[in-house]
Amino acid sequence: MTKNNRNIILLLSFFVVIASAILYFGYLFLSALKPIKVTITEDKISSSKALVNPIIIERIKVDSFGNEGFPARYRIEYLTMCSLKKIREKPPVGLKTISLNEPGRYTWSEEIVNIPMTHENINRTRKDSIEGIIWPKENSELAICPIKFERNNWYFINFLEPTIIGIYINVDKNGILHQFDVYNRVSPI
Repeated sequence: MTKNNRNIILLLSFFVVIASAILYFGYLFLSALKPIKVTITEDKISSSKALVNPIIIERIKVDSFGNEGFPARYRIEYLTMCSLKKIREKPPVGLKTISLNEPGRYTWSEEIVNIPMTHENINRTRKDSIEGIIWPKENSELAICPIKFERNNWYFINFLEPTIIGIYINVDKNGILHQFDVYNRVSPI
C-alpha cells in the first residue's frame, strides 16, 4: 500500500468517525426535545424518560367537556402524590416505571380537597386561588398508591414535566381505561 493510499484511508476513517459522532450527538439532542410519552394502566405508570419530579393523581368530578374530548370545567375531589425517595441523602434517581400496587423507591401522600378548575386549550387554571401547583398538605408516607381507578370516574395526572400539562384518564362503565394526553408545545430546554 502506498503512502498516498494509506493517507486517504486515514482521512476517510477520520471523517467517518466525525460524521458518526455528529449523527449520534445530534440524535441525543433531538431526543431530548421530544415530549415525554406516558402509558398508564390500572397497575402502573410507564414513561419514555426517567420520572424525577413528583407525580400528582387527582380524582375529578366533571361539570363540562371541551372540544378536545377531555374535561373543561371540573372539581378536584381527592389527590395523591408520589415522591421519589432519597437514597443516602442523594437526589433520587429517576424511574421509568412506577407501580401503583406495590411498594418501591417512592412514597405516597393523599388529601381530600374541593378545588374548582377550568381547562381551556393548554391553560389549566385553579378558580379559587392564585396558587399554581396543587400539593397534598398532609405528610403521610404510604407505601402504595392509595387511589384506585374506578369505573365511571375521571382522573388527571400531573407529572410536573415542562413538555406535558398532564394526562386525563377516564375509566368507562366497562372498565376500559381511556387516556387523553395534553402536551404543552414548549421545548424542554
